[in-house]
Amino acid sequence: MSTAAGYPVVEGIAIATPSSSSAPQHVESLKSAKTSRTTVSEPPPQELLKTLQARGFPKGLSKLLHGSLHAFPLRIWLLDNSGSMTIADGQRPVTDNRGKLKMIKCTRWQELVHTALGIAGLSVDLGARTDFHLLNRNDAGQYLSLDASGGACAVGAAGGEGDRQALETLLSPSPLGTTPLTAAVTKIISLIEPAAQTLLHNGQQVVVVIATDGVPDNPAGFLEALRLLQRLPVWVVVRLCTSDDAIVEYWADLDKSLEAPLEVIDDLAGEAEEVMKVNPWLVYGEAIHHARQFGVRDKLFDLLDETALQPPQIKQLCAMLFGESALPEPEVDAKAFVEAVKDLADKAPRVHDVRSGELESWVRAKALKRAVAKKNSGGGCAIM
Repeated sequence: MSTAAGYPVVEGIAIATPSSSSAPQHVESLKSAKTSRTTVSEPPPQELLKTLQARGFPKGLSKLLHGSLHAFPLRIWLLDNSGSMTIADGQRPVTDNRGKLKMIKCTRWQELVHTALGIAGLSVDLGARTDFHLLNRNDAGQYLSLDASGGACAVGAAGGEGDRQALETLLSPSPLGTTPLTAAVTKIISLIEPAAQTLLHNGQQVVVVIATDGVPDNPAGFLEALRLLQRLPVWVVVRLCTSDDAIVEYWADLDKSLEAPLEVIDDLAGEAEEVMKVNPWLVYGEAIHHARQFGVRDKLFDLLDETALQPPQIKQLCAMLFGESALPEPEVDAKAFVEAVKDLADKAPRVHDVRSGELESWVRAKALKRAVAKKNSGGGCAIM
């Protein structure tokens, strides 16, 4: 990877608009999205809820994950395996023999592999399809489609199908090479474009996750690539693999230049730290982090690390997390609301607090009480 101003640089590559008349010959045709086994009206099976609960997902978040399968029948993860991903400023969660979570130092690539394998496991549990694209081909290949949906998506696959073990093999070689991010995005466009009308007919989108630590050296060309991508039925998520200020600023500025917003997500520890600053009543753990990267989409998740939620928003988020809509109004009876939420949180699986490493309740009751009381005394109106 080349560098500029001390940070990784993505090589610019000319963009060609994909033709709607033909798909790449090597693309594997999958079944139409109309054959999808999952619909909005179907509740998640009890066995699935138990499986997800064992993974640390509360009932409401589990239902949101299951419900996202119809809206987002496919996730494409674009994984930056360039040379700069060997820089050892990453961190990943590890649980010790006492059940305490520790964030240990690792390379950026090791952190990303941990995330990708977590998403893969979630895909298998949910019976979903997730495709993984490496930016640079290695000895194990470049593309893998982990399709647990039975072929329930109209979008072609860039490579063959495989299981979680095959994904581990694909991700095992050390990162090496440059970052042809523009060409990789163009490749994704060529896969989705032939199925765009089917997706639109079914009211569906593809989640495209760009996991990178780089910045394009040809901003205009890459901007055009993203604009072409966003004209298709997609939701684009940027998973940053670095906390370098210049790179973070680039992606934030790029977001402002696009017609459709990007969802820019930091690593687990970074997101947890930001959430703690503005919404300290919520314990932000790996379950909610995975859900945001998987396809659970709601504006409240975007706001979690940006602003202190207002009482109606706090109520809505708690209802989504715990699957209980009949909560007291916090602006009418704050005490009853806090007690009801605390009861729901106590019944949910515990979540590891990234800061302390301990298993905690999802909600810090005292902080929640202060948040609701503060908003009540301040008045005002929350825009939902």
